[in-house]
Amino acid sequence: MLHKNKTIYGIYWFVLSLIVSSSNDLITKYLSQTLTSAEITFFRYFFSLVYFIPFFTKLEFQYFKSKYLFFHIIRGGLLFIAIFSWNYSLQKIKLPTATLISFSIPIFTLIFSNIFLKEKFSTLNVLCTFIVFIGLSITLYPYYLEISFLSIFSIVSVICFALLDVFNKKLIQNENKFNMIFYSSLFVVIFSVFTVQKFSMPVKIELFFLAILGMNSNLILYFLLKSFSLAKISTLVPYRYLELLFSSFFAFIFLGETIDKYIKWGSFIIIPTTYLLFYVEQKKSEQNS
Repeated sequence: MLHKNKTIYGIYWFVLSLIVSSSNDLITKYLSQTLTSAEITFFRYFFSLVYFIPFFTKLEFQYFKSKYLFFHIIRGGLLFIAIFSWNYSLQKIKLPTATLISFSIPIFTLIFSNIFLKEKFSTLNVLCTFIVFIGLSITLYPYYLEISFLSIFSIVSVICFALLDVFNKKLIQNENKFNMIFYSSLFVVIFSVFTVQKFSMPVKIELFFLAILGMNSNLILYFLLKSFSLAKISTLVPYRYLELLFSSFFAFIFLGETIDKYIKWGSFIIIPTTYLLFYVEQKKSEQNS
């Protein structure tokens, strides 16, 4: 009964992270009309750091020391590339399309888990990866005609997010959640400084939304780490597809965007494939335990 309650709470935190993530994508798409991807990335994580100031006054410096600084630098670099590429993609594609593309992250996570964590990679993994790439190609087809590099930015973002999942899975066993959130924001700010070529100070309304982005970034990571500590990842993955409902709702209400046939076709391929793969992985895990 206690285990069941923990799983339910884990799902609750995970769904919260999806809602906040969808709202962040909506805000980013709005800000991209006047700000560059580099500026949005910088200010998003600058404000993310600002929210840590109250903790600086209450916690000792020793609390911020970490034995895994090198890993945090790598995580910061990956997160910067992922967010920068994601922000650029959101400028060009529909919100539901971006959400559907993000559903391929678990496939790449499995690939990198095999490479870096030495987790077994089956024939089914290879087959599902190939099928998901077909789904991504269909989803992005309308944008191949509009801009050739868009698909590259989308895939780079997904790959970096998947690598982050692997690093987080490895690091969460030894590092506290506070440091993981803090150092992620710190190194993204440092990396993003070098990409902002012509700095222009955002107006008040933009600063307001950028501050919300920063707060939400901390909340997303906290909610995810909280959910991972309460429930198995394989249990949480199917609920990730709720994000398509959230993003579609936000996109329709605030942006007037609708789901086109390419999103539908892509979703019919990507969602069942990733769900099947994690269902099989979950069954294997249950048999081995």
